[in-house]
Amino acid sequence: MIIEFKYCKISLNLVFYKKLEVGVKMLSLVMAPLNVDFRIVRVKSLKNSNVTESHLANLGFVRGAIVKVLNENDGNLIVSIKGARVAIGKDIAKKIMVEEM
Repeated sequence: MIIEFKYCKISLNLVFYKKLEVGVKMLSLVMAPLNVDFRIVRVKSLKNSNVTESHLANLGFVRGAIVKVLNENDGNLIVSIKGARVAIGKDIAKKIMVEEM
């Protein structure tokens, strides 16, 4: 029984470590530094999601797209995505998860 308990404890720690490792790589677009290229990992669901998520997709905010924060003012961002400059509010920027390239 002791061996089974140790095995379970070790396997739980490995799963927890993997989650932490993934969490360290991802950050919200609000937290991204200026003039660094990031890849969009996911767009979290938003309130009134049918309209907002499709509008963001039309602007180019889809998984795998490259985005760069050009300017920040009180959390509101001006970003470069697919050759265009787009202004987004901090409430939406919090829902866009990115990873550094």
